Amino acid sequence: MSSPQHAQKQTRPVLLLALLISGLALTAGVTSTRWINTVFPGFFVLANNVVASVSLPHWSISTQRQIYQQVIVAVDGSPVGNSQDIYAAVARLPEQTLHTYSTEKDGVTATVTLPAQLFTFQDYVLVFGAYLFTGLAITAIGFVVWFLKPHVSASVALLSLSTALGLFFLTAVDLYGPYEFFRVHIMSEAFIGAGFVPLALVFPTDRLRRARAFVFTAPYGVSVLLGVAYEVFLYQPGLYSTVHGLCETYAGLSTLPFVGRMLWEYRATASPLIRQRIRVISLGFLGAFVLPTILTVSSGLTGGETAVNYSVFTIFVFPLSLGYAIVKHDLFEIDALLKRGTYYLALTATLTLIYVLFVTILNVSLRSSDFAHSPVFPLLFTLIVVLLLNPLKERVQKIVARLFFRLRYDPKKVLETISGSLAATLRREEILRLLWNTLSETMGVQHGSIFLREPGILRYRAVYSTRDPERRHLGNEHAFLQRLQHRRHQVLRQLE
Repeated sequence: MSSPQHAQKQTRPVLLLALLISGLALTAGVTSTRWINTVFPGFFVLANNVVASVSLPHWSISTQRQIYQQVIVAVDGSPVGNSQDIYAAVARLPEQTLHTYSTEKDGVTATVTLPAQLFTFQDYVLVFGAYLFTGLAITAIGFVVWFLKPHVSASVALLSLSTALGLFFLTAVDLYGPYEFFRVHIMSEAFIGAGFVPLALVFPTDRLRRARAFVFTAPYGVSVLLGVAYEVFLYQPGLYSTVHGLCETYAGLSTLPFVGRMLWEYRATASPLIRQRIRVISLGFLGAFVLPTILTVSSGLTGGETAVNYSVFTIFVFPLSLGYAIVKHDLFEIDALLKRGTYYLALTATLTLIYVLFVTILNVSLRSSDFAHSPVFPLLFTLIVVLLLNPLKERVQKIVARLFFRLRYDPKKVLETISGSLAATLRREEILRLLWNTLSETMGVQHGSIFLREPGILRYRAVYSTRDPERRHLGNEHAFLQRLQHRRHQVLRQLE
C-alpha cells in the first residue's frame, strides 16, 4: 500500500468521527432551545429521575444541595413515573409557585419545598451555551492537532482525550431533556479518566518502550468496566449514583499521573525545549483543571452534593495549551508572554493574600471589623503597598523566574560527556550529530545547520541541517559571513 493511500485510510475514520460529532452538536443545540422561557423546578432531572449536580447561584436548588443525586418520586404528593412528569407538573403553574418534592436515596425518603423558576436566555447561555462552546472548542482542538501531526503519539492521545471531553460536554446539552444522547454522555464520562494516562506516557516525550500495548490498554479497560456498569444500572438510581461517583473520582484522580510526569520531566530533563513545553502546558493545566478536579472529586466523595457545571468555563484552556505545545516548533517565542503572565498572576495572588491577612489581623487584634470598613483602612493599606511594592515585585519576579523559567545545565558535565563521545568515534556524521544534539539540549536550538568551508573556494557547504535542505551553500558574499569576517569573533544572529 502506498503512503498516500495509507494516509487516506487513516484520515477517513477521523473525518467520519468529526462529522458525527458536528451533527450531534447541531442536534443538541437546536433541541435545547426549547428550555428558554419555560417554567422549571429550579433544578434539572435526568432521565432516571435523579437530580443532576448542576445549578446556577440564583437557582432555588443552590440552597438545598443535599438533594443532588437523589430520586424524585413525587411532586406535591402525586407520584411521578418519569422526568417528563416532573417537568410537566411544574410547568402547569406560574413561576415562584412552591412545590414539594418527595425524594429517595439509599432507602431513605425526604421532602423539600422549592419555588419554580423561569428558565431565561441568560440561564441558557450560562449552562447550555457554555456546554456547546466548550465541547466544540475541545473537539476542534483535538482534530486540528491530529490533522497537523497525525503520526505523533501525543496528538493521538490528545485526540482521544478531547473526544471524550468534547462528547461529554456536547451531550450534556441534551442530558436534561429530551435525553436522546443520555447513554452517549455516560459512556464519554467513563472514558475521561482513561484519556489522561496515555497522555502522561507520551508527553512531553515518548519514553514508553516496554509493555506499551498493556499500559495503553489498561486505563481504557477500567473505563470500559465503568461504562458497562453505567449502561446496565442507568435506570436503577441508587446504583447509578454509585457508578457516577466512581467515574467522577476516576476522572479526578487520573490527572495525578500526568501531573507527576510533568514534575519529574521538568526536574530530570536537560532539554530547554522540553522544559518550555512543560511550562506551557503546566499553566494551561492549572488554569483548566484545578477547579474541575476539586469539583469532581468533591462530588464523588460527597455523593454528588457538589455542582460540577462550573468546571465547564475553564477546561478548554488545557487542550489548547497542549495542542500548541505539540504543534508549535518555536515555543521560545512565547517565553516572555508566559513569564509576564505568571509573574502578574503570582503578584496579584500575593497582594490578595496580604490584604486578607491584614484584614484578619485587624479583626482579631481590634475584635471588630469596623476599622476595615472605614475610609482610613484603604488609605493605610495603599500606603503599605506603595512602600512594599517594589521589594515585593522583585522578590516575586525572582521566584517565578527560578521556579518556572530557568535554563540551566552543568558545563563540566556536558564537556565530559561530549569529550568521551568524540573520543569513541571518528565518523564525521556521528560527530556532527553529537554536536547538534548537544547544542539543542543545552541551548534550546531547535533548527539550523552546520556549515564547513569548502577547500579552495570562498563558499560554505551545509554538512548537517535539520530542515531547509535546498539551502545547502552560503557564498562568501552573504551578509552574515561578511559580518563574521569583519568582527573576527562569535556572532549570534538569525539567518534571514
